[in-house]
Amino acid sequence: MTELKFNISKALVLLTNGTDEVTLYTTLPSPYSIEITDEPLKISFKTPGGSGVDYVRDNFNMEPEVIDVRGIVKSVAGNLHSE
Repeated sequence: MTELKFNISKALVLLTNGTDEVTLYTTLPSPYSIEITDEPLKISFKTPGGSGVDYVRDNFNMEPEVIDVRGIVKSVAGNLHSE
């Protein structure tokens, strides 16, 4: 096993229907050339619904930014089916 060491500048948890999507913004360089993007590396993964915020708090010792789109997704999906 290899121990990875890098800094996380921000954590974002997107609350969706069924799962939470966690994105960690690191200080590592982008894997793309500077001509494509100069944004640092982002690491994304999913957690079971409702557990993303606690996962970030417990494992990365930081308070994540949270965006809740659960109601929005249901509303948009309902509107698409009613047309």
